[in-house]
Amino acid sequence: MNSGAKEALLYDALSDTGTEHRYTAIVARAETVAMLSMLAATALATPVLAIGGFGLITTGSVLACLGSAWAALRLPDRPVSTASSEAYWAALRAGLHEVRRDRAIRRAVVVAAAVPTLTSLDEYVSLLVHDLGVAVVGVPLAVAVMVAGMAAGSMLAERHSAARPRRIGLAVAGAGLALGIGAVSGSVWGLVPIAAGYGLLQLASVLTEARLQERMSGDARATVLSVSGLGVDIGALAVYASFGIGSHWFGTAQLTATFTVPILVVAVLAARWLPAHRAYAHSTSGPPVPPPPVPDRPSAPPP
Repeated sequence: MNSGAKEALLYDALSDTGTEHRYTAIVARAETVAMLSMLAATALATPVLAIGGFGLITTGSVLACLGSAWAALRLPDRPVSTASSEAYWAALRAGLHEVRRDRAIRRAVVVAAAVPTLTSLDEYVSLLVHDLGVAVVGVPLAVAVMVAGMAAGSMLAERHSAARPRRIGLAVAGAGLALGIGAVSGSVWGLVPIAAGYGLLQLASVLTEARLQERMSGDARATVLSVSGLGVDIGALAVYASFGIGSHWFGTAQLTATFTVPILVVAVLAARWLPAHRAYAHSTSGPPVPPPPVPDRPSAPPP
């Protein structure tokens, strides 16, 4: 239900103060904290389960949700008009209309949905690393390595916030190749390219969502982002269905390797359809530079 709302709230709040250029940096830091928190939770899962069983795990999960709710209530609220069903449907229609009428936004929505969809492959990482020879007791540690790679990708997003679309496409392509190489390696050392691949996908995911934010305008930002979020969910279901059907004939490693092809397709779309960073776009299409002033001619001598 909150798909797109948090991102729209953040961007609008920054826009009110004229600091929307900091959006990518803030999101990158937030994603880094989220990944590091996931890394800590993964490392603590085994000892907590051994100490208190699933009861303690459940209690910790509930407390984490309550903490998130408290943090959400602490977010600054923006003054809005009185909510009504007419206002809701008007905002929904405005958002859908913006996606339909603007081809650049429509393409950015597709890419911003496709790239995070690829990270849904991480649901099968535990099975993949087990096929690569990791013992069951070592699977949480292997998953932690993958999460660390994603955290590194989030950290790099701030530094590469102005990357051109072609470089973002190259990052997605590199992720596909790295995942494919790691999946077919047949060795525990395949974890290294797998972690690097997920890190590149996380980097591209942050940047593509930021480019969509930069391209949008108006009050329907949350609706457009929700359309992108719906695309992510539908894409994830397609990934799960593909694994479920393909598992009748192939193993997890082979199925993961086959996803190199759709990842490369998304890489091409990212390179061709993503809008350029706003600062870069202004530098290439800004106002013309006025010509240098012509020096005054010397006055003629008096007769």
